[in-house]
Amino acid sequence: MKQEKNFIFDKIKCNILIVDDSKTINNVLTKKFKTNGYTTFNAYTLLEAREIIKQNEILGKAYEIF
Repeated sequence: MKQEKNFIFDKIKCNILIVDDSKTINNVLTKKFKTNGYTTFNAYTLLEAREIIKQNEILGKAYEIF
């Protein structure tokens, strides 16, 4: 666990949602985050992502749209 200026970062408690319509990219990112100890969810469409967000706590959001 890493602590910086009153902030405790515990990756066990972080849920990461990966949304990409490319199954290859999606699976590579999911595997990499899981290997590093993160809880991950993956979706291939925005509809799937919305359902996951409704049912799980996702910490923060980062977007990359092409």
